[in-house]
Amino acid sequence: MKRPAPIFCVLLLLGASGCYLFEKSETFYGLNTAGQRIAFVVDISGSMEGKNEGSIRDQVTGRAVSTGGSALGHAIGGSIGSFVGNQTASEATKLGGAKRELIPAIQGMPETSSFIVITFGDQVKPWLLGMAQASSTNKATAIALVKDLSATGGTPALEALERAMSYPDVGVIFFLSDGQPTDASADAILNRVRELNSRRHVVVSTVGLGADQDEKFLATLASQNGGQYVKK
Repeated sequence: MKRPAPIFCVLLLLGASGCYLFEKSETFYGLNTAGQRIAFVVDISGSMEGKNEGSIRDQVTGRAVSTGGSALGHAIGGSIGSFVGNQTASEATKLGGAKRELIPAIQGMPETSSFIVITFGDQVKPWLLGMAQASSTNKATAIALVKDLSATGGTPALEALERAMSYPDVGVIFFLSDGQPTDASADAILNRVRELNSRRHVVVSTVGLGADQDEKFLATLASQNGGQYVKK
């Protein structure tokens, strides 16, 4: 369960954003994180912020969010208005929503847990040198990196999953994406993960965001690897 945020959080951005930075959660999109050895595999392709790599719908959404944030910032005025406008625009995207789930999930992990964050967009990038103990220092480092993520590139899902499976001590993979894989077909990815996981028995749960997610692929990936599929 998420703990209530500190009282000053209500004042932060008029209560509209930022509060998640102070929350702790034992779930990620409803998936249990407590006591687990987790690889968070997070899509940061352009469509996650409505950039040009996304669909027409993503691009329209991105422009609308940006315009709305600018209008709010102008209405408030000054440096505070600029800050609120920028934050509002960034947090209304799919990537902003992912951050609101991921940061409390990392924050709430006990030290008996271990984790790694792997992002995939223009490249596949682990944000720690390997599976790390959920110490205060490691969690703070990961949270700072997640907070500053921006979206770009395609959706190299196969490479991202292969990287996550390469860690011998990972027990659970949480795979989040909003679109179609761009580095292999869905069937090729499913076959490759099945091959890699035949003796590992890593649980793979999936989270799909938005209307353009590959629902069949994400549901099958989860069901074939003992996990759950969450549609958002």
